[in-house]
Amino acid sequence: MKLTKEDILNINAYLKKKDIKFVDVRFELIDHLVSEYESLDNCPDLDSFLRKRITWCKQVSEAKAKTMHWRYQKDVWKRVLVFMKSPYFYLITFVVAFVYFQLYTILSLELFEKAVLFPFFSVIVFQFIFFFYNHYRYRLKIKLLSANYLFNIFSLPHLLLYMFTPFKEFFLEYPQLFIGYIGFALLLNIAALVEVTSKQKKIKKEYKFLNDVLA
Repeated sequence: MKLTKEDILNINAYLKKKDIKFVDVRFELIDHLVSEYESLDNCPDLDSFLRKRITWCKQVSEAKAKTMHWRYQKDVWKRVLVFMKSPYFYLITFVVAFVYFQLYTILSLELFEKAVLFPFFSVIVFQFIFFFYNHYRYRLKIKLLSANYLFNIFSLPHLLLYMFTPFKEFFLEYPQLFIGYIGFALLLNIAALVEVTSKQKKIKKEYKFLNDVLA
């Protein structure tokens, strides 16, 4: 039995009523439910079918939410690998390391620490401003699962900042290790920022598409 556009909108409304609030999750569920229903030889009425499948729908919705965070973390590492494949990455790394080693020879330890940490903190501050400005300007957070978990991309890069504090004295005794650690943390944060920017563009297009389909 072929479902009509009105039937599809009714499925969307039913899932929304059952607290499956993210549009992108509902769209995937609707696609599966429609295919399953239309493939049945003896089709029950649509309401009965949906009541039988709602438990499964909620399980899928919860599972997608649990896996989204880790999928985003993997995407950050993939972005780092993309950076490392570029010859410019090694040139920039060499220049930055050379500059910091020169600063280490002419600055006091306190000023050297500030000079190394300044770019790291600057990137983090920029991340917050950029993310919240773009993210909440389009009000996507509560409407798409992919948008709702987008800020989680920064969780691992920011963890490196929190880990620095307990080992601060140790790092300052070994400037090479200190520069390497902050350089890696900076790379991870830049990768996260680029990944968020890329995903935000896709999310905006996805949201527009889903709104048109489910309107």
